[in-house]
Amino acid sequence: MNFLLRIRQAAGNLFRNHKLTYFLHGLFVFGLFYAYTENAYEEQLFGAIAQNVRSTMSTEALKSEDSIVNKCLSMTHYLEARRRKIFGDTDLKGFKAEILQPVTFDLMTGKGACGSSSYVMGRLLREFDIPFRFGQMKAKGIYGGHIIIEAYVNGKWRVLDPLYELKFIDEKGQLAGFADIQSHWDYYKQQVPVGYDTSYRYEDVQYTNWNKIPVIMPAFKQILSWVKGEEYVKTVSVRVWVLSKYKVIFRVGITLYLSLLLIRLYLYRHKPLKKATELLQPINKKFAAGLW
Repeated sequence: MNFLLRIRQAAGNLFRNHKLTYFLHGLFVFGLFYAYTENAYEEQLFGAIAQNVRSTMSTEALKSEDSIVNKCLSMTHYLEARRRKIFGDTDLKGFKAEILQPVTFDLMTGKGACGSSSYVMGRLLREFDIPFRFGQMKAKGIYGGHIIIEAYVNGKWRVLDPLYELKFIDEKGQLAGFADIQSHWDYYKQQVPVGYDTSYRYEDVQYTNWNKIPVIMPAFKQILSWVKGEEYVKTVSVRVWVLSKYKVIFRVGITLYLSLLLIRLYLYRHKPLKKATELLQPINKKFAAGLW
């Protein structure tokens, strides 16, 4: 209890520091404004790309999820292949390029190769409300050796590889899923383009690296398994949730900011009562001494 009391007193002293409070308010407002404008910019970019995709499709084609997915695959490959030629091995520095790496950075530079292509395509599919997830393929014994995307089309997860503009067609003429490709690789490998890396053999796949952030990710995995079940944990792609990073930052930031305001309001409302008590102390002492 003493420990909790000290924490409460320290928090109270922190939020009663007016200069620090104003600084935090300003910092949060600036951060929220930045995240909001960057997210709006991202939405406009991908909205424009999606509109371009729609303009090249007939009304009937727009009713077909297969057609939309195929067009998004072609558009993504078209955009990213040209950006990789431009930026090549250029080493870009800075917070946005090295740490944050928003999907707009992937769109602009294509620096992440298969990862960037998959993230850009996922963000584009979101404009058409088509569910997707990212697959971290096992290549040369390592998960994440190649990143692909799977779109949920006509009741099934279908494999797409925007780095190579590759889709696998099964014997029925439909887009194939990972399990089918894995089981019949000798058949599907005949569909890969020239220059395809033969180590990408669809040996296995995972959708989230639960060991990426020690302690936090395993703990989150355990909680999800309790709530959603083991099968859900195996197939969920957490990266999808944080693909629009600026939107995530804005939502987390606005939650923290409102919490800060509520704490400040709580302390402000109790401050007059404390002041009144301090003013009455001399009177109380005189009353106790029998002077009144």
